[in-house]
Amino acid sequence: MIRAHVIEDNIVSKIAEALEDLDADLTEIEIEVPSLKYSIERQMFSTMKFNLVGKEVEEAFNRIEKIVRDADGRIINIYE
Repeated sequence: MIRAHVIEDNIVSKIAEALEDLDADLTEIEIEVPSLKYSIERQMFSTMKFNLVGKEVEEAFNRIEKIVRDADGRIINIYE
């Protein structure tokens, strides 16, 4: 799960681009926005839940983690 400005920082597109050359993908993606107004004003983080699948999940995770950290977000609740 990611807590960040998922929509405002275009994180979904950045992750998709980062995974293009890997055998990895995100499935069952859910994005929760607690308040549209506060999210757009960058006062509250959105939450993005997903499953990371494929043969290169470790490299994919590293790339996702960099994108999230660059956006001052956090990765939480990692399950294997």
